[in-house]
Amino acid sequence: SLCRMGQLMPDSLPGTPRPDLALLLEEAKSLHGQGELELAEARYHYILSLAPDDFPTLLCCGILRNQRGDPAGALPYLEQALRLNPRSAIAHVNLGLSLRHLNRPEDALAHYQYSLVVAPGGPEALLSCALILRELQRPEEALAKLDKLLLLHPDAPEAHLYRGKVLRDLLRLEEALVSLDLAIGLQPELAEAHFARGQ
Repeated sequence: SLCRMGQLMPDSLPGTPRPDLALLLEEAKSLHGQGELELAEARYHYILSLAPDDFPTLLCCGILRNQRGDPAGALPYLEQALRLNPRSAIAHVNLGLSLRHLNRPEDALAHYQYSLVVAPGGPEALLSCALILRELQRPEEALAKLDKLLLLHPDAPEAHLYRGKVLRDLLRLEEALVSLDLAIGLQPELAEAHFARGQ
């Protein structure tokens, strides 16, 4: 036959399967994890050229854009990812991160809070909610998020740090010092806690 004679290459045959998208994505994620962001992004874009609605790749593109300091560039990827999978906690957290950096704290807060409906107790979402609530001058609500985070993760130095700051905002100064000392005890090199304690 023509195939046996080598006159037709396999990739020119009708019905040839597309490249293995899962394998391509694993390679791209490996590059991403190694800090090869440009190479990883090129791979992600190649995958999206073959499968524009591939949820994991859209999510990875959004995360990478945030990491490269381009929250506006992350938005379309993360918004499309959420259209495909509205209950993805990680997509909501990353969209919240983009919106926070774009100075849209109320919108960011809504996504962080929704992620906690889908995945209660998510540490990144709890901490991010607390930080935004503090920025919005809602310290009691911020404190409630930090208390919940510390109930689940009592050894989280950043949570103790921000709990100390929120308690200081509430003029609960003795409790604030206890929280800041706990943060320093867990992470002695945490300069922000030393600074906050000295204020």
